Amino acid sequence: MSVFSKMIDLLRRKTRKNFFESGKERYDFEKKEREIALREREASLKCAQEIANLGSWEWDYGLNRLYFSDEMHRIFGMNKENHQGKIKFWTVSLIHPDYRKMVDEKIRKVRDLEIIEKVECKILKINGDERWIRANGMFLYDDSGNKKKVIGTVQDITEWKEAEIALQENFKFLQTLMDTIPNPIFYKDDKGIYKYSNIAHTEYLGLKRENIIGNTLYDILPKELADEHHKIDVQLLKEQDKIIYDSKMQCADGVLHDVIFTKASIINQKGKSMGIVGVVIDITERKKTEKRINRLLKLKEAILEMNHAVIEQNSINELFDLILEKVVQSVENADIACVLILDKGENLRIVASIGYDAEEAKRFSIQLKDSFLWHVTKGKIEKAVIINDIKEIFKEKFSDILKNTEGIEVQSSLTTPIIIDGQLYGLVNLDSKENFVYDETDLDVMEYMRNQFEIAISKHKLYEETIYLSRYDKLTNVYNRRYFEELLDMNIQKAIRYDEIFLLVVFDLNGLKAVNDTYGHLAGDQLIKNFAGRIKDAIRNSDIFARYGGDEFICVFFETNTQSLVEKFEKIAKNFINDPIIFEGNNITCSFSYGIANFPQECENYKELVKTADTRMYAYKQKLKNKIVD
Repeated sequence: MSVFSKMIDLLRRKTRKNFFESGKERYDFEKKEREIALREREASLKCAQEIANLGSWEWDYGLNRLYFSDEMHRIFGMNKENHQGKIKFWTVSLIHPDYRKMVDEKIRKVRDLEIIEKVECKILKINGDERWIRANGMFLYDDSGNKKKVIGTVQDITEWKEAEIALQENFKFLQTLMDTIPNPIFYKDDKGIYKYSNIAHTEYLGLKRENIIGNTLYDILPKELADEHHKIDVQLLKEQDKIIYDSKMQCADGVLHDVIFTKASIINQKGKSMGIVGVVIDITERKKTEKRINRLLKLKEAILEMNHAVIEQNSINELFDLILEKVVQSVENADIACVLILDKGENLRIVASIGYDAEEAKRFSIQLKDSFLWHVTKGKIEKAVIINDIKEIFKEKFSDILKNTEGIEVQSSLTTPIIIDGQLYGLVNLDSKENFVYDETDLDVMEYMRNQFEIAISKHKLYEETIYLSRYDKLTNVYNRRYFEELLDMNIQKAIRYDEIFLLVVFDLNGLKAVNDTYGHLAGDQLIKNFAGRIKDAIRNSDIFARYGGDEFICVFFETNTQSLVEKFEKIAKNFINDPIIFEGNNITCSFSYGIANFPQECENYKELVKTADTRMYAYKQKLKNKIVD
């Protein structure tokens, strides 16, 4: 029986006892029952107020006194003895000084104008703590319709209010930050209505913010331009992607400017497009010189694509292909080209090429000291260089290097080193059939591109390392727990959708602590790695294997059954016995326990799966211990 139920039962028995011991005539028992019911409701109300941090109060007009409920006293942090029951005491002693004037004005409206308004303010508890409250009330009338008193509630809303203030501050900070960005930035919803425009955007359009917010493209641009942008926006929302494109905008000076739009679709948690965020870059000045703008656009596109490729390309080789493609597009007169990477043996190997036989390129290797760049710079490889008269200077010594599928006799070369963390990482080489074809502008472009190559490659390496650390356990090179749970959640949803079955297995190494204590933690690490490697070799690529933590592992198996898994694990266990790990001359036998759970036949969610498999694993472990004792 709950505390509340016991209190009600005691109240009933006490009432009945008083009734029968009074010696009076039995009177209307139904009236007494109503009194009990009323007290029950009062007790329920009191409990509800405590749960909701909701206190109640009364303001008696005639007596000019305040009456607080127990929860009100708790909210204000005072005992009933401290409560003087006067409005003035409440406003002076308990209301925060910053809000007293506002509260006094609200009280005046109630008293003089008979207007009750909701109040949100800070209070000062007796112990000095500051809290937020929300107060509301209503008039209570007597039988004649005259106002008798004001009754109301007070709720402690501190946590909610602090969260609201933090959200407002974050929003204000974000808006201030966006307004400091010199590029025009905007956001519009899925209906094309502008919801945000930073200062740079309003100034660029020559409009006030209120003339942009709430309007569409058709309200601020000529119809022809609006149609163009609207078509792109509709497609972008549909594809839930990002886009960069050249267009025109009518600006504050009334002239159409050449601009670049960078737009991305904003996706909500339900996977639906909720709007578009865009950045505008004015390229009018660059359009004045067609050759220059073409080169700059090529460079910009190459850089943006390389930056995007850092996280979009599946491998570093794809990034090398992209680098080579973009540099050839950015530098004119490149007939053949390649990216060479320096290996640990100081050999340069082609990893990406244009104009060379693919198979020949894979097999190609040359010592760094035998390269064109080494000979021209005398080993001081620091920046991009132009090499002319290649046919005459290097034909005898490097005749094999000059062969290509295009049948081109290389006359000049533009070569730049790639330097990562202060060390030579590789080269980018552009060759031309024309002599003296490259100039200082090409050299500047190549040098600029070199910096971008180095940034892109460094970022890609960092991204790959970050992805690895976020998904894999560094010691065993299998998935970590976080990524496993992410994959498992997707597979549970898939299994539910397509009525599929899979098995989850929890593994636990036996005696790892004893190995650590006897041979040291390096031996324990070796045991863990050996176990992970054996299990990984024994499962299919479609199965999901991870280190769950410490000496625990977990795996999801598809398209198999419990008996097959048991046979597999028992075979692995025997192999461990027959083939122990050798660590510093010591034979260490790897022993493990396991437990299997079936989804969805036995368990319908992740926690139940793990719990069931864990229970069976410990049962198996105990079985092994009993077997050893016997």
